Amino acid sequence: MLTKEYITELKHNANGDIAKLIEVQRDVGSINFILENLGQLPNDFDAQFLYHLLKHNHAQVRLNAVKNIGKLNGKSDVKSLYTLYQHETDTGVRREIVSAIGRQRKCENKPLLYSFLQDADPKKTKEQNSIRK
Repeated sequence: MLTKEYITELKHNANGDIAKLIEVQRDVGSINFILENLGQLPNDFDAQFLYHLLKHNHAQVRLNAVKNIGKLNGKSDVKSLYTLYQHETDTGVRREIVSAIGRQRKCENKPLLYSFLQDADPKKTKEQNSIRK
């Protein structure tokens, strides 16, 4: 049975146990439960499996993967996030991608963040206003 405590224990093992746990899950609810309960990620966390989840069929899984990628303290792959942004149809996932890139607070990401302001999606107004500040 999946519990928050079990997920926390696996997360700190640093040997890919979380990735293995997600790989054997067959239902979206369990995958989302794991992703939503990862919490703060350790510095040595192997997050490669999160990038594979960016291609998942369900938008909520992609959203939770992006949220966790945003927790990587500037170690995230901006190219992968931007590629997903270009093809993503779900507004929630797109907004989270912008937030994840913005949370890195890297000067080299500014042009990319400014390019998001040109997006025609009206639901992104909140994110756009926070970038302008």
